[in-house]
Amino acid sequence: MKKKKRENGYLTVEAAMVFPVVLSVQILIVYLLLFQYDRCLLNQDAARLTVLGCSADEKEKNELAEYLRQCTGELSKEKYAAWNMDFLTMELAGDNICVEGNGRLLFPGIGWGIWEKTDFRETGVTYKSKKLHPVIWIRQCRKGKGEE
Repeated sequence: MKKKKRENGYLTVEAAMVFPVVLSVQILIVYLLLFQYDRCLLNQDAARLTVLGCSADEKEKNELAEYLRQCTGELSKEKYAAWNMDFLTMELAGDNICVEGNGRLLFPGIGWGIWEKTDFRETGVTYKSKKLHPVIWIRQCRKGKGEE
């Protein structure tokens, strides 16, 4: 007569407790990586518009404002993976250019108000610069390289 082996369910119980935690951590990491990716895109777009505004050769303020609006229109909100974008705004005050952008990501927090859409994580970026004449721009670039 064979003796029946006694089987325990410890592995099943432990896996049932550990698996949801591991899965939650992995989803959190992906969510945070999407946030970081979108934040980097926002910085890149704001810096690009600031440099374009500083180095543009339009003499009149109206021409420069129109040029920057056109450049802003070329930027796509579709490339942002997880954000609700309050898109880039620009201000021209004399020779100063200020580009600001904000983004929000729905993220469940302590209140877990997922359905209320109140738990947002926000970030913003501001770039300010002074518009330079193209010749001065080239001289400063050369100075930075050590050519002068």
